[in-house]
Amino acid sequence: MSDTQNPPPSQNVEAWQPMDTAELTGRKNILLALPHGDVSEGYWGAAHYDRRKRDYVMGWVTSPNSGLVRPIAWQPMPKHPNAALKSEGSADE
Repeated sequence: MSDTQNPPPSQNVEAWQPMDTAELTGRKNILLALPHGDVSEGYWGAAHYDRRKRDYVMGWVTSPNSGLVRPIAWQPMPKHPNAALKSEGSADE
């Protein structure tokens, strides 16, 4: 599957999903399951600069300086616990 043809993720999915279903759009944070057992927030973006190619290498990263990571699964970021309270609040707060 090419990078530009990834299907949009389901908005109601709570289970871990295969990496080939994750959106490859820059800076949209998702949860990444890493091979050694950790879970980290991450995004698709510039992993590092390749001086020979004079271009950035794109991939999954967990921070601007993390370098390329190879997650095994992903999930959408959960909503903040106060998200429901904020949407119920009045506009004049």
